[in-house]
Amino acid sequence: MVNTSKDRIVAYVSPRSIGGESLFSPTAKLMSANIGAFYSEAVVKRKARAKLVEMGFTIEHVSELSIRISAPAAVFERKMGVKFEKQESTMYVPTAATCMNALQLGSELLEGAAFPQPIELHGKKKAAPKKAVKKAAAKKKAPAATPPSATPPALGYYHLQVPHDIVTIMNAGPVHAAGFRGKGVKVAMIDSGFNWSHPYFSGKGYKLKVASPADVDPVGHGTGESANLLAIAPEIELHGLLMGDAVAAFQTARDVLKVKVVSNSWGSQLPTDGSFGTWDPYWSLVLAEIRQCVQNDMVVLFSAGNGHVSATASCPDVISVGGVYRDENNQLQASDYASSFKSYRFPGRQVPDVCGLCGQKPKAIYIALPIPPGCEIDKDLAGGTWPDGDETKKNDGWSAFSGTSAACPMVAGVVALMLSKDPALKLPQIRQQLESSCRDVTAGHSSMGDPAGPGRDLATGYGLVDAAVACQ
Repeated sequence: MVNTSKDRIVAYVSPRSIGGESLFSPTAKLMSANIGAFYSEAVVKRKARAKLVEMGFTIEHVSELSIRISAPAAVFERKMGVKFEKQESTMYVPTAATCMNALQLGSELLEGAAFPQPIELHGKKKAAPKKAVKKAAAKKKAPAATPPSATPPALGYYHLQVPHDIVTIMNAGPVHAAGFRGKGVKVAMIDSGFNWSHPYFSGKGYKLKVASPADVDPVGHGTGESANLLAIAPEIELHGLLMGDAVAAFQTARDVLKVKVVSNSWGSQLPTDGSFGTWDPYWSLVLAEIRQCVQNDMVVLFSAGNGHVSATASCPDVISVGGVYRDENNQLQASDYASSFKSYRFPGRQVPDVCGLCGQKPKAIYIALPIPPGCEIDKDLAGGTWPDGDETKKNDGWSAFSGTSAACPMVAGVVALMLSKDPALKLPQIRQQLESSCRDVTAGHSSMGDPAGPGRDLATGYGLVDAAVACQ
């Protein structure tokens, strides 16, 4: 996580763009086809770096689109007029009264600065406010975590298990039998952390690599959702990237790891699409980084959200993944937990494109997934009686959850299978094959109330992806 201390604040500065329009302009048309217009000439970047050093900032990284800098908060306040505050997040962000100052630096070399914004996981129950958590902790100490089992506990309600139920319903079995299991494909997953020492992951031959700090996931989200991806594509080389700074994560995935697929089960904590959407220049940079990834022949997938309306999910260059629920009678319906919407930021764009598996309201308790014992999800969903609780223990290292956070890595896994069979596939072909593979879903409605119906619909897009058909 970045910007948790005023001793070191990270920001991204955009040097003057080649095309003449600022990267941070609210009207900038950031498309993969024209992303080069927002690059900066070498001489401009060189002078911009010198200017920033003169102002007292440390240069951390220089990319085609931006310069990452850092300094104590006091330097940003003195040189940019930006003050910081903590809101619901543990991250310091510019105050509403001073945030625009960072876009008015008074230098022809610098278009402005943007600061990392809090991210919301699409599949995690919101934590209680800090004071309530502290009060509860003081009242009763949580039980010590115990080593988890490699297999989930017995649960007395209908649910799915990894890997076999995911493989069966997404119809990945025939692809595996034909010898295509994701081998040779590098995939990144940007999430809360990855506790891959959990016994569930042992003995399956997974190739797992995580950024520092390794084997840490206080939320449990990344650990659990990665099991959905690995169920579909067990032989990929999976890189876990921490999501504190999405821009840095995309840069690492593209420029350092050179992955082919990126799975994202998150969005902004605030709505960044829709008629009442808010905006921050940081999200312009996130979208630009995504589009640069696509220009580099990477496939970027985002969960549609669980009642969320976000620009990352509606970005035209990504594959947006919604949710379909399969019940105990093998009947399919749109998940009433999953987002669906027509984008305001990108006219003509509808979310989702296709779907993976997702539970239903109230909490989408649906897939038994391995997580670190005693993590947030382990405690939040534990106990109770389904559907209000998952009937597991608070520190057993297992929980039943889903959301479109689960659906997205499933479809990312299908993309990896497609690329393992035909590495020459490009995004337009992958998109077309995914869409044409889908099983039509005609029942149910989305979280927004949009009904499913014959053919493409707003609730489920083209429907539930069929791995075997997509890989034909």
